[in-house]
Amino acid sequence: MQRDKNYKWIVLGGTILAINAGFINSVSFLGMYHQAVSHTTGNVTRLGIELANLNKQVLVLFFMLLSFLFGSIVSGLIISGNSLKLGRRYGIALMVEAFFLFLSIFFLNKQNVFGEYFASVACGLQNAMATTYTGAILRTTHVTGILTDIGVLIGHFLRKIKKETWKLKLYSCLFFGFLFGSFQGNFFFKIFSYNALLFPASICFLVGFFYFVWRHFFHFKKF
Repeated sequence: MQRDKNYKWIVLGGTILAINAGFINSVSFLGMYHQAVSHTTGNVTRLGIELANLNKQVLVLFFMLLSFLFGSIVSGLIISGNSLKLGRRYGIALMVEAFFLFLSIFFLNKQNVFGEYFASVACGLQNAMATTYTGAILRTTHVTGILTDIGVLIGHFLRKIKKETWKLKLYSCLFFGFLFGSFQGNFFFKIFSYNALLFPASICFLVGFFYFVWRHFFHFKKF
């Protein structure tokens, strides 16, 4: 499939979300619980290990997975459709994500594990906001799939099967966005501790708010 006229906005929005996710995950890793909240593969592996060892960490990991799942469910309730299409209620979803991040900050500052759960809810919601864009699978909260897709595209390019360079640019922006966000998360955590999450939370709220205003008053009139 070919990219559409909104491609530049998709790249910009996706990169911002990837930066946010990398930032959130970095702060979570550096905190007292050392948990991954933006993706679930590692947590599922750890859950299996802890189950085998009958460790009390099982419950924490189990609720972490449920939190990510709950965030995805919330996204599904807010947004209809699993492909990215401008005009849908992404603004509301982003503001709800910001709400969960603010809750996360509150509980993390009290050294309460619910802060990790709410951060995971936020990431699950964000990752489920859009799953595809003109045939390209979008992931903004983890990079395993992104690297896989980049590798496949490079392999196709080397064999001259097809040249979808726009996908390679999109995935590269998402990857480096996540990497940059992780770097920034580490930098700000050292200065502000858990309050560093105010940065991604504020970005989510502001982007969501302006998208909501644009959608309702300047461009789209219907859901």
